[in-house]
Amino acid sequence: MAVGVGRATLTPQARRTGSPWAGVGRGGRGPNLTRVRFALPWRRREPMAPTLVDDGTLRVVGGSFDPARADSAVIAALVATGVDPETPHLVRHHLTLPDVAAVESARAVLAQEGYQVLVVDAAAPAPMVPGASAVRASRTQTLTALSLAQERSRMAGLAQRLGGSASGWDACAPQLAPPQERPR
Repeated sequence: MAVGVGRATLTPQARRTGSPWAGVGRGGRGPNLTRVRFALPWRRREPMAPTLVDDGTLRVVGGSFDPARADSAVIAALVATGVDPETPHLVRHHLTLPDVAAVESARAVLAQEGYQVLVVDAAAPAPMVPGASAVRASRTQTLTALSLAQERSRMAGLAQRLGGSASGWDACAPQLAPPQERPR
């Protein structure tokens, strides 16, 4: 049985001596790492979070398009309506970018952070600037005030660098299954 120490676990031999450094009998060349077993990330038993896709099957549970409203207040309102912020949600950030080159630049930057970038089709309301593109950057994540504030700030900075603007974000969750009747 191993005891956890950060990302490393001590074997029973290392626990008896008190430390993986206790067996430094090799001329002071460092710890005896044969007594330490590292926890490998691919061997964890944690379930993987489901990846949600922005394909129209999700329902919008909340969001904020007001830059003055705190993200913590939005999350509190979501919790009051029964939304669990600990479950993974698809968070969509809405951007307006001036041209195709800016969209491709945003796509390249955001893809490195795990975002999917989608240019909204013509059925959506037209952006205020002629020739501009309405863009949604989406990623699956849990809803925390800190992460949403960081992402909102990151999107605003990226859009401004590319000559556009960020209008806000919304969170989407899977449709609730209709309650099934029990046979009598």
